[in-house]
Amino acid sequence: MAKDTTKYIFNGETYGKGRLALALVQYYVTSNSPSLSELKEVFPQDLQGTRGLLITEEDLIEKNKHSNDPKKRYFEKDSESLKTDDGIKVYVCNQWGVGNIENILGKAKELSYDVEVVKGDLKSIDELYEEYKLHPSTAWIKTYKTLCDKFAQYKDKSAKEFDEDILIELWRSPDNGVAGVSPGFISLDEFSALLLDLPEITEKIINSPTANTLEEVCAWARKAKGDKKFKSIKWGVINRVFATANPIAYSTIINETDLQHLVKKLNSIFNLEIETSKNWATQNKALMDSIKSQGLEDEDIYLLNTFVWELFLKFGKKSPEPNDEKISEHKSTDALIATNQIFYGPPGTGKTFKLQDILKSQYTDNAVIQDKYVWLSDKIDSLNWFEILVLVLLDSNTPIKVPDIISHEYYQIKAKLNNRTANLKQTAWAALQTHTIANSNTVKYEKRVEPLVFDKDEESQWFMNDKEDGQLEEYSSLLASLKQGPQKAETIKRFEFVTFHQSYGYEEFIEGLRPITNDNGDISYEVKPGLFKRLCMRAKSDPEHQYALVIDEINRGNISKIFGELISLIEIDKREGCDHALSVTLPYSGLPFSVPKNVDIIGSMNTADRSLTHIDVALRRRFEFKELRTNYSLLESDVEGINIKHMLYAMNQRIELLLDREHILGHALLMKVKTLTALESAFKSNIMPLLEEYFFEDWGQINQVLNSNGFIEEQKDARSTWLDSADEYAAKSYKVNFNALSHLEKYQQIYISVDAAAFIDCDAE
Repeated sequence: MAKDTTKYIFNGETYGKGRLALALVQYYVTSNSPSLSELKEVFPQDLQGTRGLLITEEDLIEKNKHSNDPKKRYFEKDSESLKTDDGIKVYVCNQWGVGNIENILGKAKELSYDVEVVKGDLKSIDELYEEYKLHPSTAWIKTYKTLCDKFAQYKDKSAKEFDEDILIELWRSPDNGVAGVSPGFISLDEFSALLLDLPEITEKIINSPTANTLEEVCAWARKAKGDKKFKSIKWGVINRVFATANPIAYSTIINETDLQHLVKKLNSIFNLEIETSKNWATQNKALMDSIKSQGLEDEDIYLLNTFVWELFLKFGKKSPEPNDEKISEHKSTDALIATNQIFYGPPGTGKTFKLQDILKSQYTDNAVIQDKYVWLSDKIDSLNWFEILVLVLLDSNTPIKVPDIISHEYYQIKAKLNNRTANLKQTAWAALQTHTIANSNTVKYEKRVEPLVFDKDEESQWFMNDKEDGQLEEYSSLLASLKQGPQKAETIKRFEFVTFHQSYGYEEFIEGLRPITNDNGDISYEVKPGLFKRLCMRAKSDPEHQYALVIDEINRGNISKIFGELISLIEIDKREGCDHALSVTLPYSGLPFSVPKNVDIIGSMNTADRSLTHIDVALRRRFEFKELRTNYSLLESDVEGINIKHMLYAMNQRIELLLDREHILGHALLMKVKTLTALESAFKSNIMPLLEEYFFEDWGQINQVLNSNGFIEEQKDARSTWLDSADEYAAKSYKVNFNALSHLEKYQQIYISVDAAAFIDCDAE
């Protein structure tokens, strides 16, 4: 049956019934410093009912001595206790429900304490579970069970029987089908360093996946970090191995903070009274036992565990953004779904701010040491083939042949980034001969291009002619840096930001020809990848992270011209690795290209821009559109006597009636307004020019929007002054009365005559 989940807001905080009673009594004690007798006079015992509202520490100790009741009936933590003015410690009863909460609410009203009651009801856990069973996470359940069953086969086996494949699935995989740990997964270097330890640790876990074993494994992890095997301990990975070993006891919520937060929320909402613990295994088992006790003991454990994750998404996530949540960390890598979405709305509704917030929270890692391979790929991506060959030959102590050159790590990474699988030898030969020294005895090639630094011996082995050549100094430094790898924590941005405009095209976005001039003035052309292609190559080399292309003013560009044949490739089910994957041959490079599934495309568009035609239909059906409207709750309700919220709301209601809803004014135009002077500046610089543009200088309608407050003034003597009254049909002339912008009553006039009831929606935000 539906459960009463009424909440109570007091002093800006939201409480359940019991916590509200505690907060009210605490507030009274803090404000008035009463003695015990005075406190009981204000808060009589019968307010709670038969149990009594207050109990002293002495009486509580005595009561607990003679009671077999395991439940705590009072708020007993030190932080929850009260101390009266005569030095007596007092506790407040936590037994409150629909039968007695009205008593404490009546007392709050008597004391003039403002308590807002927010009604609500919620289905019980077993009812929520029955709903989940209708549409369970079938794909996840399958991969989840498969790995758990596979791991279970190693029970009672010795450490030496654990092959590397199972260790990779358990410890190294960013998402192994049980839970995702990206970006906190074990790097390749860490995995290699830990490989001698992991079989024994894994054997210990599968044979005894208990809270005590977890403590032992945590102690090992701390020592491993001290021995420099861990750069940072991956607690989530450790917890995930326990969850795989014992799905009956542990849910897949592997983050300790998330787990504790969910327990706290479920205790508050459903009164489950789950005991809390700092040990992840103890806490998780307590959670699962409590969920099962809701009549779910005999349910399929994998179905039940995935349901617990749904509870976390519904109740446990901190400050969720409904429209912008990252893909669930538990979804299998194979099941990742990219995001194509466009935020749209009138000016000032926070579209650009929204994009920046998404980039910061979802596609930026602060103060982290990047995975070495991903870091190396980023460095090599900006180098051309000549520079790659220089690095390879500098790295070699002896002359090497072309097959050895193209098998070098740097060359292979460059080929992968360029999506090259064929003609690798020809590419190397061409670049080597082009930059061979002029007096070479083995290379007869006419069209050489500076710098000339390579040479070849009689056995077709290539080498640097002079490794000490001054023009190679920067490459020697670069090579040393590449071999050292990432050394310090830095901010990693996995996105590209671009603004579309009418002249932006395919060549900048995908790929195009770029002219190159040598020292002799000769011009040649080479294919250069565009912004989107470069991002896709980065994403392909780092499949464990999500990347994003953010397009501001997406509807300003010529979509057909910019995307070309890629308009089909960006569809979610056409991404590389998906069921209906597509690839195309790019026209300039002649290479195959597809869009990886870990690339999100996020755009914004201004609906009030009259210079735009309707959004391209092909784009519209490939993107999810999310509207951003004016958020009046972000505005001040009193700026020197002016209610900014009501003023803007009144103007927008009139704009919708006179024009349309796509041309309302956004909150960003007035968010920084704290004074009348700032408001005057906002109207002068932003709002009045916008209104003139919206209404094509139809001053009559602009005056209606402003409720004829005097901001618009007719120039009554204009005809006689400038036309000598010669043209009786001359149009009326208007101007903005800038002097009126400094009078607060003019702003009040915009909304003051409107019935207060009309602002209910505005004030509700």
